[in-house]
Amino acid sequence: MSGRTSLHRRRHRIVLAGAAAVLSLVGLTGCGGPEPLPAATVTVWVDPPVEAASQSTPEATPTTSQETSPVPVSLRAGHLNDAVFSYDRARELFDNAGRSVEIAEFRSPSGNIYCRLGPDFAACEVEEGRIEPPADGICARGEANDVGRLELVAGAVTPVCNTDSIRDSEAKKLAYGRVARLPGVDVTCLSEEWGVTCIDPNKEHGFFLARGSFTTF
Repeated sequence: MSGRTSLHRRRHRIVLAGAAAVLSLVGLTGCGGPEPLPAATVTVWVDPPVEAASQSTPEATPTTSQETSPVPVSLRAGHLNDAVFSYDRARELFDNAGRSVEIAEFRSPSGNIYCRLGPDFAACEVEEGRIEPPADGICARGEANDVGRLELVAGAVTPVCNTDSIRDSEAKKLAYGRVARLPGVDVTCLSEEWGVTCIDPNKEHGFFLARGSFTTF
């Protein structure tokens, strides 16, 4: 039996009971009995049945947990004698290198290459032996027409056709076979007779720079 039918039946019972009470009082009055007291009015509130609210399913929003990061283009330019072409090869050189030196900037023993390290970057610049770009679009209009600096930022290596310089002639020289690093910083650089190699172990990318040549990997 539905809730609405039960409600109707309760209402009928209330009405019939009230009518019987009125007739009884009238009978008592007609027989000379005492005058009845006025009947109390009772208001009954019945809540209507609550209808089930329609439920709507929200549209799913596609999400992804994979973060994208820029991947540097592998480039090779110049004579490439003793150049480093891959991160694996660079890792071998670093593992076999001599002691590390805590230094934020340095010059190669020849003084031709200058490098600077930071929390998540490395930049190296040649004074002599700038390199002709190995691909179109590397040197933009208004820049020099050859590469003089490499910048490693967030795992991506950018050849820079610079007209400025970041060199500091007062920077200390880093002996060949030594690794430059900073406390708490993963990016490191290795000084060798044939050039400087810098890597970011987190991204497994890096570069090699020498007089007249460079590679990115």
